[in-house]
Amino acid sequence: RWSARPRREFTPLWFGVFCSLYGVRLAAKSGLIQAVTPWPEPVFEYVDAFVTYSILIPAGLFMETLVGPGRYGAVRRTWQIACVYAAGAVANDLGQGSPFASMWLNAPVVLVSTLVQGAHIVRLARGTGWPIELRAVAVTGAVFVLVALYETISKGGLFGEAVDPEPIAMLLFTAALGWFVL
Repeated sequence: RWSARPRREFTPLWFGVFCSLYGVRLAAKSGLIQAVTPWPEPVFEYVDAFVTYSILIPAGLFMETLVGPGRYGAVRRTWQIACVYAAGAVANDLGQGSPFASMWLNAPVVLVSTLVQGAHIVRLARGTGWPIELRAVAVTGAVFVLVALYETISKGGLFGEAVDPEPIAMLLFTAALGWFVL
């Protein structure tokens, strides 16, 4: 049963699921992985699309373990809406026989989720003194979210197709979280 207070014992689980999905998404985009496996290219495109649609679910659950369900349950609603979106997007892609057919809705869902969750973090942070490790998590998390949002919305990328800064931002965020946990 869900309670009104944060469930910190699930924080590592949801962060691990988020990171694992992120890794699967990176692997699906990897030319090396594609070259050494017998699967056709569309399999990797579907995996990339399906993970992109569903990665907001563990991200939202992770956030809820940190800040609670939020005012009026708004943080909780972000991952619940992400569940509905992911299920519908996967079904739509399969029905149309085209990966990324539902990507047009991804940017608004990511943007709204990020704004709601960010607002709750700011609300909780007011008037509290955060240790340096937590500030590092907040800064690197914000950098990751901003880079991911820009990449999602612009579709062209921050540096074009040649360089994808999102994995580097994720590495920094993960390292900061590791420092915080230590």
